[in-house]
Amino acid sequence: MTHLAKEFGCSDVGLRKICIKHNIPLHRVGHWARVAVGKHSIQLTLPDAASNPEKVIGVIAATRREEKKNEASETTELRAAFPDLGVPSPLNQ
Repeated sequence: MTHLAKEFGCSDVGLRKICIKHNIPLHRVGHWARVAVGKHSIQLTLPDAASNPEKVIGVIAATRREEKKNEASETTELRAAFPDLGVPSPLNQ
């Protein structure tokens, strides 16, 4: 998750939430640690809608674009609501 999250420019928790929202199965905590020491782990299968990697990547990228757009609109709304809010130059008064 952490490696993929860096590629998509989001956090691993954010990527996990996107996967859960779109019913993309995820391994349980400790899966890769068990694999690293040679223990057997269950192989997850992707549902039909998620079996196309390009579609999954497209869903993740679209979700990230939507989140960024929402953040930008919230910032614009806050600036419009509080136009006189500023930070004084000498912060150590």
